Order: sequence, then structure tokens, then C-alpha cells
Amino acid sequence: MGTFHSVSRKHLPNYLNEFQFRWNTRKMDDGQRVSQVIKAVSGKRLQYRESVENPPYFVPKEEF
Repeated sequence: MGTFHSVSRKHLPNYLNEFQFRWNTRKMDDGQRVSQVIKAVSGKRLQYRESVENPPYFVPKEEF
């Protein structure tokens, strides 16, 4: 069946960021990976509504 049945233009950067992170951390164990994520998000706050309604990474349709 697979995990992704469709990819929306709006969320494509999120999917790509996830796969990039997975690839770059493939040789780490789970503890190292979690530690890296915690360090990266320390002091930052992003609410769900902000990420969905006005994503900072959104690429307008004209640029594709």
C-alpha cells in the first residue's frame, strides 16, 4: 500500500526535508538522532496553525 498516496505542492518541502533528515542521519542510532533534533529545535516554537496556514518554506505555484 505504501505510506504516501499523494504529495501536495503545499507540503512538498516538508516531505523533502524529512527524507533529507532520514538520509543524513541513517548511520546514527535512535538516541543520537533524537538528541540532534532536540538541539535543533531548542528555543524555537512553531504552532501547527502557523506551519499549515503560512508556512515559511512555501514556494508559490509560479516558481515550479
